[in-house]
Amino acid sequence: MLLDFQSTENLCTSSAEWFSFPVKKPGAYQYRVAIRDSASGKVGSASQFIEIPNLKKNYLTVSSIVLENLTVAQLEKLSDNSPARTNAAEDDSPRSSVNDTSLRQFKRGTILRYGYQIYNAKRDASQKSNLSAQVKIFRDGKPVLEGKNAPLELSGQADLQRIKAAGALSLGNEMQAGDYILQIVVTDNLAKKKRQIATQFVQFEIR
Repeated sequence: MLLDFQSTENLCTSSAEWFSFPVKKPGAYQYRVAIRDSASGKVGSASQFIEIPNLKKNYLTVSSIVLENLTVAQLEKLSDNSPARTNAAEDDSPRSSVNDTSLRQFKRGTILRYGYQIYNAKRDASQKSNLSAQVKIFRDGKPVLEGKNAPLELSGQADLQRIKAAGALSLGNEMQAGDYILQIVVTDNLAKKKRQIATQFVQFEIR
């Protein structure tokens, strides 16, 4: 398995360089990245704990969550059927989902778009999966939003062992500034009870 990272030489521009780290075994890892400003000599660093699941066990698994901050106008363009419209980062804003997921800082009155993948979902005799997902948001350990456990639309999926899912939430102006947790709860309605549910979460900040 390869973990892809983006190295930005200048955060004010869109120039970027990708590099990959091979991961031989599943488990918990801490990755650290340091960047040196050649002009000032200053060094900045960041670290992130990453868990690599063991997909060979064939258990229901949810990937890490990718975040993207959009304006209402950008979301409307995303909803268009134009084949040329594929990424919100192609609009006026130079930000991409990579930067948004790294910074995890969003403004009130915008749209929080999220995406993830589901691995090892069971299939019935007709080779179809039956999944549902629920979205929850917490602040200070208390729920501020709890969506319904709704069926996932799986039509058009090319690989049912790696199912792609996405959604969007409106960050209302009434939401207080501070730290929040977005949690995704996926249920496999074809799996045994002990292996029916997989969860994933990501922290983000409203400024």
